[in-house]
Amino acid sequence: MSDNTQTLRIKRFEGRVYNTRVRELVDAGQRNDTGFADAWADGRFVEVRATSLIEAMRILRRDYPEDAGFKVSDLIQVYDPYAP
Repeated sequence: MSDNTQTLRIKRFEGRVYNTRVRELVDAGQRNDTGFADAWADGRFVEVRATSLIEAMRILRRDYPEDAGFKVSDLIQVYDPYAP
């Protein structure tokens, strides 16, 4: 391994995810027929482990696709004060 090679470190991120379709139906008092629980109307925090913010967003968008109504509204790196 050369001196110029950086070691990729896995970092912890949290993204706030909700479902726009579920939110619209629940807010309008209509029957939620999306197949996703009503709880998806509210944002929930999802933990992701990745090497960068860009990779973390890519993982969230893969696992919670926009074409299924999901939206990532926030994404932050969570720092561990005990990490080396």
